[in-house]
Amino acid sequence: MRYPVFPVGAFFAALLVLIPLPAHWRSRNVATVSIIFWLFIMDIIDGVNTIVWDSNVTRHLFVWCDITTKLTIGASVALPAATMCVCRNLELVASGRVARLTHHDKRRKMLFDLGMCFGLPALIMVLHYIVQGHRFDILEFVGCLPATYYSIPAVFIIWFPPLLLSVLTSIYAALALHHFFRQRLTFAMQLKNSNSALSTGRYLRLVAMSILQIVWQTSLTALTMYDNISPGLRPWTNWADVHSDFGRVDTIPLGVYPVSYQRQFFLFLWVMPVSSFIFFVFFGFGEEAIKDYKNAVRWIRREVLRQKVDEPRSPLEGSFLKSPRPTLNPVSFSSYDAKDDCTLPAYSPSSTTDRTLAGFEKEKFGIGEKITTMPLDMSSSSDHEYSRPRHNYASSSFSSIASSPQIYISDAYPPPSPPAPVVSLPVPAYHRPFSPPTVCPLSPSDPPPSDALRVTVLTRTEVEHMV
Repeated sequence: MRYPVFPVGAFFAALLVLIPLPAHWRSRNVATVSIIFWLFIMDIIDGVNTIVWDSNVTRHLFVWCDITTKLTIGASVALPAATMCVCRNLELVASGRVARLTHHDKRRKMLFDLGMCFGLPALIMVLHYIVQGHRFDILEFVGCLPATYYSIPAVFIIWFPPLLLSVLTSIYAALALHHFFRQRLTFAMQLKNSNSALSTGRYLRLVAMSILQIVWQTSLTALTMYDNISPGLRPWTNWADVHSDFGRVDTIPLGVYPVSYQRQFFLFLWVMPVSSFIFFVFFGFGEEAIKDYKNAVRWIRREVLRQKVDEPRSPLEGSFLKSPRPTLNPVSFSSYDAKDDCTLPAYSPSSTTDRTLAGFEKEKFGIGEKITTMPLDMSSSSDHEYSRPRHNYASSSFSSIASSPQIYISDAYPPPSPPAPVVSLPVPAYHRPFSPPTVCPLSPSDPPPSDALRVTVLTRTEVEHMV
């Protein structure tokens, strides 16, 4: 083989372009998936052609050439169309015209992308038959090439659509970058709120890849059009004249062309592999691709090498590690005076028939000692004075307790038994726990109530004028 580096490079590019496919397939990005599809197809076609027709122009594999020449025509339109769809979707998400992409919006966008990435190329393949003078050509070292009758209809069918799509892609890419720089501080939050699978990093990679692909492919398309139409266009007279001897297959040795044209042919052979390398550079080292690499390595170790592989931990798993049990210091409640306490006791509903107040024995107790309760008979007024409080019920409810107990809390585990007794306190009927305070706006002329707290709120209104 005279040029073995090219088929190796083509097949290697076809392998690389498939690596980012799972991440884009999960995000349902039709435009980027179609770019991967067309680049993979063209890499395989170019690699096979350079192997089969290496140093020969033998007429064989006619069905293969019929299919591949049409796919070559379709790919010349499909790749600019897919790039245009990528930039269009990026501009739509970044512009904020659609607050949130609904299921209907996503379905409509998917249908549009499918029509542009596969429907339009299929239409151009059919229209190519109008300017197809014969079956196909076979060029040495290059393989099958589509045959075109160079005329004015050929300019509008073959070269005008890719150039128009490239112009539209440039416009959408410029608008997408404009939206990014205008709201770069809140751009990540806007992408999240739009219900799209984009991140800021992927957004910028898509824009950069689209611009680079468009510049690279548009330059070569314009160069090809200039080389083909600069010698002059043929007149498209009628259908019979253009398609006369349609089954002819022309074979062209590479030596009939000057050295400059031979270099140009080899440059065009590297268009698709280089485009595949560019795509892999932008998306082969992203966060999603790295996760796929780790999952593939883990699967090979588990299924092929039969090794024990630990499952990946979630990002939040490390944040909830078990911490040592905190140490509780002993706390002593002594010399309790209810008059110094301004807080309300814990709310507990009281029974209308039996109102009791539990107390403790006068003697102190420690950990593990028995705790007894002394019910107070509220019906006997000789032993205890009890009256329903109305305002300051916190202090009067504790007036019957002769002594203040001491409670010791230890950090011993398990907690001591029996548990501490529950103190049931009477609660006034008008008491509503957890009720917010009442706020009543008053005018300056109204006299405030005696037990109210006046709060003055000053407001200021600022008006920002946009120029």
